[in-house]
Amino acid sequence: MIPLHQHSSDEIAFIVSGRGRITIVENNIKQEEDIGEDTVLVIKAGIVHGVENTSREPLKIFSVFIPPFVPRGNPKNPKKLFSPTRRRMDCRSP
Repeated sequence: MIPLHQHSSDEIAFIVSGRGRITIVENNIKQEEDIGEDTVLVIKAGIVHGVENTSREPLKIFSVFIPPFVPRGNPKNPKKLFSPTRRRMDCRSP
């Protein structure tokens, strides 16, 4: 599960595999939508959202942030900060 959160960047997320449910809260209105393989999500900066896996298989998501999202705790060295890396975020059901 990815709990409700928000970013200062726009996010484009592609569901690589698995099934889940996205929750979006905008203007105090909560919306939920089922998502699955080949779904593309466009989430504007500042929108509160979260994702839950609704199946037994891993929910694999590939996300791009525009402008680039800089997670807290990254090194101050820009070469390390933006060097190619692979980060896995598998949402597994409990």
